[in-house]
Amino acid sequence: MPTFATLFMGGGGADLGLEAAGFESIWGIERDPKIAEVAQQNFPNTKIINQCVGSASPRHLEPVDLLWMSPPCQQYSNARRGDIPDHKDKDAGLYCCDYIAILSPRWVILENVPGYSKSPTFEKILQSLIRNGYRYHWLILDAADHGVPQNRKRLIMWAVKNSEPLPYFPESKPKKGWYQAISDLIPEMQDCELADWQIKRLNELGYLPEKALIDIGKQLIRQATVRESNDPSFTIVGGHCNSHSPILLIPRAGACIKNILPTPQNKPCPTIRAMAGVSTHWADIVQGSQIKRISQKATARLQTFPDDYKFPESKSLSQQIIGNAVPPLLAKELGLAILKSINLYEDN
Repeated sequence: MPTFATLFMGGGGADLGLEAAGFESIWGIERDPKIAEVAQQNFPNTKIINQCVGSASPRHLEPVDLLWMSPPCQQYSNARRGDIPDHKDKDAGLYCCDYIAILSPRWVILENVPGYSKSPTFEKILQSLIRNGYRYHWLILDAADHGVPQNRKRLIMWAVKNSEPLPYFPESKPKKGWYQAISDLIPEMQDCELADWQIKRLNELGYLPEKALIDIGKQLIRQATVRESNDPSFTIVGGHCNSHSPILLIPRAGACIKNILPTPQNKPCPTIRAMAGVSTHWADIVQGSQIKRISQKATARLQTFPDDYKFPESKSLSQQIIGNAVPPLLAKELGLAILKSINLYEDN
């Protein structure tokens, strides 16, 4: 069985996927002690190293067949405002060069946000690969094209040592809607109301405050009554809806108000973010007059975590782990592509 290790492990989203593909987890490095503890609970047979990647010594680590790297991405995320100072971890990916040179793994995979492709750090990692005898290729993948019920674009780069074949990137699959993934969980979710700013945004988009037909994505989705901001509360009036009303997911915490749009049930959900230290109530589900607060279990399911993954009691820490994770299903698809390339190579 081929082995792997992860740099910047987080809660182990990539690890879950690679194990499901048929790889064996040997070690992983995660600097946050609370997240490292969660990772150890879920990977009891893996050596979890609770250190900064730059502090750990690759010379004292067991060599592996595959090295997975997901350096911090906050500096290059599309969600980052331009007026925020540089993130302290923006160059942490440079440590990957030492691990590549010393461990000399058979394969290397790097995952990050699309903006990372334009970073000086990424360019230096590519140069390091060339110096150490690797060939590589990279592109921007959307996890929604590979079975994940979530629009999540990511830079994926992989490299191989010497003359081995570069694996082909997985072929795209039909997209899955968010509702298909979590429909069984909706009945147990908490009832709630839409936030005032969500209603305000609907009005800003031209949705009239009285019995207006709301047209989103060129679909007539439902009728709603919207109260003015100086009224005591907002209520979606059941008389204007029926049992056949479409089911919608509406972003909430962490959403950009100017871009807020509900997602129909047959479409992938928007990108799930970590939102550490703030509200974990990131979306609402609306069907007719009923509004549900999306649960963390459903959020994890949309990120393709298995239901038996052991999350911590802290909701904010759980949301951080989920939002920062590599979707396990995407990692599995990449792992399977590597194994497929081995079989093709060895058959020849």
